[in-house]
Amino acid sequence: MVYMLGYGVPPSSNTFRWCTDKIKIQPMMTVLDDLRDQNGKILMLTGVRVGESAARDQRIAVSCSVNGGECGQGWFQVSTPDSVADTLAPLLHWRVCHVYDWLYYDPLGHGYDVPGIATVYGEDEVRTGCVGCPLASRDVALERVVRDPEWAQLMPLLELKPLWRELKQPKWRKRKVAAEKRQDGQWSRNVQRMGPLTMEARAYGLEKVLDIQRRVGVMSLVDDSEEAVIKEMWARDMWPRKWSAMDADADAPLELALRVTDDGRLATQAVLVR
Repeated sequence: MVYMLGYGVPPSSNTFRWCTDKIKIQPMMTVLDDLRDQNGKILMLTGVRVGESAARDQRIAVSCSVNGGECGQGWFQVSTPDSVADTLAPLLHWRVCHVYDWLYYDPLGHGYDVPGIATVYGEDEVRTGCVGCPLASRDVALERVVRDPEWAQLMPLLELKPLWRELKQPKWRKRKVAAEKRQDGQWSRNVQRMGPLTMEARAYGLEKVLDIQRRVGVMSLVDDSEEAVIKEMWARDMWPRKWSAMDADADAPLELALRVTDDGRLATQAVLVR
């Protein structure tokens, strides 16, 4: 939330997917690095499976043939001695039915109550991601959960996805008007692109998120320290690199449209305003 509502980075999109690295990978690597410092090289178990997605299957196939990777009943990859961890994927060839057979029967013998997990995931081929993910068409898992009266208080969380979609609109964004050159001297092809959230958008987004949090009542989306950091970033007028408050609002009419031709030249075209 601080990255978006404090710094002004817009919600993730298919062309700018920052969330996985910032929210998942970097925190995970921090923990793994700490474990390595305390205990030496560790073994990391992952639940990755063949058949979850074509892109993931391709990555698995590559990993099985490099860096000591072996893929038999599972996937075991030995990394270099100075690496954080070796990797073991024991569920590599499990199908969905195997996963649910295990969830329903085996953990109960160890005292774990897991049927709720199976309910959330829905026992089908649906891959469940983050609540409010702006890249997904629907919050399938959350929709399923809030139908249960026990979790009905989570209903306001369904408002997150529409909020992120709204904040990606020109009304709430900045835009580059002039063309920019890359470090190699060539024109950047993404000319007149939309950029960060305006200060008004950040304030609007925080107000909405805090309202959702208040109505849910059982979880924190933005805690007090994060809210303080967000407002401090506003006070310091902080923007992503190469952007500032002086950039144009994205919903302001353009007098001249710019594009980079296939041969790298900058072309202009008058904009017809009706």
